[in-house]
Amino acid sequence: MFLQIVGQAIEEQRSDNVTIDHRPDDKLRLGCPCRSQPPRCFNPFLHDLSYRNRRLAGVSFCLHCGSTGIIAVMRNDGRSPDQLRPIRITRGFTQTPAGSVLWQQGNTILLCTASVTREVPPWFKDDRPGGWITAEYVMLPGSTPQRKPWPKIGHTDSRGTEIQRLIGRALRAAIDLSRIGPHTIALDCQVLQADGGTRTAAICGAYVALVDALRKLPAEMPGAIAPALTAGAAQPIPARFDPSYYRPREALVDQLAAVSVGIVDGQVRLDLDYHDDSRAQVDMNVAFTARGKFVETQAAAENGEGFGREQMNQMLDMAVAGCRQIMLLQSEALG
Repeated sequence: MFLQIVGQAIEEQRSDNVTIDHRPDDKLRLGCPCRSQPPRCFNPFLHDLSYRNRRLAGVSFCLHCGSTGIIAVMRNDGRSPDQLRPIRITRGFTQTPAGSVLWQQGNTILLCTASVTREVPPWFKDDRPGGWITAEYVMLPGSTPQRKPWPKIGHTDSRGTEIQRLIGRALRAAIDLSRIGPHTIALDCQVLQADGGTRTAAICGAYVALVDALRKLPAEMPGAIAPALTAGAAQPIPARFDPSYYRPREALVDQLAAVSVGIVDGQVRLDLDYHDDSRAQVDMNVAFTARGKFVETQAAAENGEGFGREQMNQMLDMAVAGCRQIMLLQSEALG
């Protein structure tokens, strides 16, 4: 009888309507609908289901209620659903820009640089103090297994244009632009190797490069105008040239991190690599600050079936937890 139950469970597992339960707190955690405490389930065997989802899976049988269920053991790269890929941050990777960071997140690798110029965009008016932050993003031809051709027009494609706008918007949320003086800080994010999550990794690496660039801004504001006296009274200075606004050491007002999250095989997962991302039913990118504010949330159901509010909340909760972990690594790297 028991073997019949096991055989039936295996056949159900091969169908498209299988519910896979994967707990993040252990490599192998068995459970059943009756939720007996302590657990009375055991795993008769494991078998390879690489033909379907490249994960180990098996059958659990509850001695308490007699139910069977399917269990899964970790993701393709061995991570639990709420686990980030290994992250390595190398500051000062190149010497010429004000900030230079090599960001390695699993097999995704980016070079993020921050360059400072003493100018502001032409649409800046004299009554606007401070400067600007902009971003550019490009995937190098060798960043993917099949060579990605250079764009025929411009330095990036339409996807890259959308991503670099995202990066710029996100980073400006962490800075008080009025305090950086007549400077433009250009953040250039180059994907050296892509394995999913490049836009969120770019935001994280660019933040570290930006902090380094802010630390190198001059102590005195370039192009400042001293107050002029007319009939013994000081005349107002246009805000753009007023040195009282210039406080680069106070320009950083929040910390920022970003991470991808999604639903894969019916399971909410953090920090999707390409293997996860290419099969995701839902893909979401979240940029979040240390003060608890969402800067960006981008989510899409890839299969047209949509997703519910409960799933949305689960993804946001997992993304926030992931962003906070990344912030700890950023802070450690910045010292």
